[in-house]
Amino acid sequence: MSDDGRGSGSTADNPVTLEFLARQGRRVLDELATLRDGMNVLMEIVLRHEREFERLNGKLDDMLRQMTVMVAQQQRFGDRLLSLDERVHAVENRQASP
Repeated sequence: MSDDGRGSGSTADNPVTLEFLARQGRRVLDELATLRDGMNVLMEIVLRHEREFERLNGKLDDMLRQMTVMVAQQQRFGDRLLSLDERVHAVENRQASP
């Protein structure tokens, strides 16, 4: 077997050398760096999604507060309209009763 990193690297004809171990060590370090870079990218994606979720959650809270205020406003308008309607009916009933 050759000591190109594909085999065990140790045969009677081809002993493990410091150069072979150094190449394997560099390969492992390179793979670790690649994994670390991938983890950093994934971490940034997760953090971006978390920030986006918090932003959207804040918008939903704002919209809920706005809807609650609008419902209360509509209820007040409805109450005022009902009151005016009752007053109009009272005036009409007084005019029709002479």
